[in-house]
Amino acid sequence: MITQKEYAKRRKKLLKKMSNNSVGVMFSAEYKVRSNDTHYPYRQNSNFYYMSGFKEDKSALLFIKNNKKTKVILFVAKKDKKLELWNGKRLGEKKAKKLFLVDEVCCIDELEKRLKESLEDSRELYFDFKLDYSKVKILKRYAKKLSTHKNIAPLIQKMRLIKSPAE
Repeated sequence: MITQKEYAKRRKKLLKKMSNNSVGVMFSAEYKVRSNDTHYPYRQNSNFYYMSGFKEDKSALLFIKNNKKTKVILFVAKKDKKLELWNGKRLGEKKAKKLFLVDEVCCIDELEKRLKESLEDSRELYFDFKLDYSKVKILKRYAKKLSTHKNIAPLIQKMRLIKSPAE
């Protein structure tokens, strides 16, 4: 069984592969509409799940590496009792902070603000080049002054090739 310690090791390994003064961002998968108000069964983005073990949509991981200091922030959807009646329970920030070994847990509504802050002192941005356009547009809005954009997916895919004892 894969524990949160295993996911934390994976995140540390990814941060080591990233350049100094860089930021990486990963997004969860979104629900896919089958027809009008019917969705396909939810399936998490494989790379996102490999790095977090988090199964909910509307979430993201932010990796920050500045001056050899690293930070990982997990963004999750707010708890909303009315929506949970229809869409199922959510962990929310408090429970996610207890369960996941990340430096911080924030509401997904704070992602753009935190991304903007973290990119101010960074030179490179890592993200999956296969993101849908709406997310790429957000990233590029805040990453205009960066010298480089790098694809985070190949780094994770190389890590996934070599299985750990837990896997």
